Amino acid sequence: ATILISKHLFPPLLTIGVLVLFWLVTLRLWPTTSAERAQVVQARWELPTRLLVTLLILVGLTQIAPHLGASLAGGLATLPVISIVLCAATHRSFGPSGPLQFLRGLLLSLPGATSFALTVALLGPVINRYLVLSFALIITLAVAGWQGRHLWQGKRERIRSA
Repeated sequence: ATILISKHLFPPLLTIGVLVLFWLVTLRLWPTTSAERAQVVQARWELPTRLLVTLLILVGLTQIAPHLGASLAGGLATLPVISIVLCAATHRSFGPSGPLQFLRGLLLSLPGATSFALTVALLGPVINRYLVLSFALIITLAVAGWQGRHLWQGKRERIRSA
């Protein structure tokens, strides 16, 4: 999405519409699993290793940022890097179905994160930054509330039908 918008290949609203459609299709097709906690005792070295791996990836992205461009490097440096490291740790703790559940939760959180970023991007140049952040927070909470209500209703219906 960053490349499409920054290179002016598609208008931002069209790109957002395509991303929403992609999100809905992906969420619909994503497998649902039930992960049971594996009996894994985390070694003392595990957390420092996760931190080191994340740091090395971020430093590597920083080094190639001039070749990628600031927008793409910044987009890669946040959620994808954190997700890679957390998926590996989740796999170790919960087994093969753990990362599937983690990534499904990540997919479910995208509307809130996207609404926050979109609000800041649209209102940031126009109004005071404190008002922008206040509006972004309110909109994000509204999206999360709507989404949580929708998900809870679906869960209640599945429980009733079981």
